[in-house]
Amino acid sequence: MASYSNDLFELIHSMSATEKAYFKRYGYRSGTRRKEYLQLFDFLEKQKEYNEPNLRRRFGSPTGFKSLSAAKNHLYHQVLRSLIEYNADKSDEDHVIRLMQEVWFLRNRGLDEQAGKRLKSTWKTIQDTDQHIFAPALFPVESAIIAYTEEGFIERFDSLEREKQNLKVLQNQTEYRYLYARMTQVVTTWGVILRDPRHIKEVEELLAHPLLQSEEHALTFSAKYMLHSINKILHQVICHYDEALVHARKAVALHEQYPELLHRHERSYLMSMFNLLNDLVGGAYFEEFELWKERISTVIKEMPDSGFKVECEANLTCRVVYKEMLTRNYQASFAAAQQLKKGLHRFDFQPHLSIQHRYLIACACFYTGQLDQAHTWVSGLMADERLENFKDYLSFTLILNLILHLESGHREHLAYARERVYRVLSKRDMLFELERVLLAFLRRYERLPEEPTSLRKAFVELREQLTPLLDDPYERNAFDYFDFMVWLDARINMTSMLDAAAKWRRESLVSREG
Repeated sequence: MASYSNDLFELIHSMSATEKAYFKRYGYRSGTRRKEYLQLFDFLEKQKEYNEPNLRRRFGSPTGFKSLSAAKNHLYHQVLRSLIEYNADKSDEDHVIRLMQEVWFLRNRGLDEQAGKRLKSTWKTIQDTDQHIFAPALFPVESAIIAYTEEGFIERFDSLEREKQNLKVLQNQTEYRYLYARMTQVVTTWGVILRDPRHIKEVEELLAHPLLQSEEHALTFSAKYMLHSINKILHQVICHYDEALVHARKAVALHEQYPELLHRHERSYLMSMFNLLNDLVGGAYFEEFELWKERISTVIKEMPDSGFKVECEANLTCRVVYKEMLTRNYQASFAAAQQLKKGLHRFDFQPHLSIQHRYLIACACFYTGQLDQAHTWVSGLMADERLENFKDYLSFTLILNLILHLESGHREHLAYARERVYRVLSKRDMLFELERVLLAFLRRYERLPEEPTSLRKAFVELREQLTPLLDDPYERNAFDYFDFMVWLDARINMTSMLDAAAKWRRESLVSREG
């Protein structure tokens, strides 16, 4: 029997307050142990994190359920059935599926005329809601109920023409999904920013695909959304930020162009806005960022309480942390990172986002001098076996670990940690020049005497080596993962990163006013 422990916990915590109330009143109607099952539900609902030992002490044998696993299995299906019942017809997919069931049921009862009426309603709903994926299941029943008469033959040809057009639409969507899958593979395999010319060439060849050249090729809303998403992400990974921002804006505008479909595509609409926030930060459009942040906050506040709402709040907070870091408002980034912790559990099954969020929290702790907290988060990341699948975050997590050892005075650990990083990075096809320079510096640092003048001179030389890289279109991206320049300023001037960042902000303000 499959274990429903974590699944049941996740399912219960994804429920809104009204869904929970419905389950307790109507969703679990019978059974000799109804009260015990509702107590099990309440116990899991109150847990902030799943705790199997506590659950077994409360509900295990001999005083509780004879088989706790079977009880969780049973409760899981009861909760799921209740949610389906409560949310029946609340989504376009549910509505179409119910109509399809009615059509087939009436046809199988021999009530072809009634089946035909429901079929017309189903076709209209599919067309209005862009649900072409359901259409193939209806063509056989439509063919079966068309009478073999003179008028029927005309209807049959109309039906075949509709089937042909629907297959064309589905093929179009499939081709865009294929391109989307290739894009995802690129980002997952090579990293968020590409540096190897061979990889860059392959991305440029993918971007040259005819389907990605014009919006006219995308026949449906879904295909248009994938068109802009693919272009946005692929342009971003080869550092074409202007083009990425153009497509980020188009993806958001697409949803607003079809308000009748907005509720069905709420998740992709919010993700489009989150992606736009990232590009606005990358392009230093901070005033516009604030406008979009307020707009998204309003949308999220109006959402019913649910796990998806928590996920959206965390996604928005992640962008805020990133923005505050790039503007070097470290205290603000640390404060926002505390809020980001609350939604981390929603990303256990989205490793890229989970790793990204935890890395940002680690950086926020480091920038504000919370070295012990930063080390805890970095250690947790390094223990996560999924980190190896995301090369950029793996690299900079290891580098942040080295810097933590340096800041903490762990010279005896620094050499070992550096060798580990060297072994990992030596397997790469191509590295940031910053990574090479930093590893070389740390090798020299290990041999330096612990004397302030010598150490300061070494940090000044490192800063001089890194400064030219800020003007390189690819190398400058490394500085978004960690604020090396402010860190070096703090070391050189023997001050905190908070003070160094404050000085930078003052100088930046004077420069803009001048």
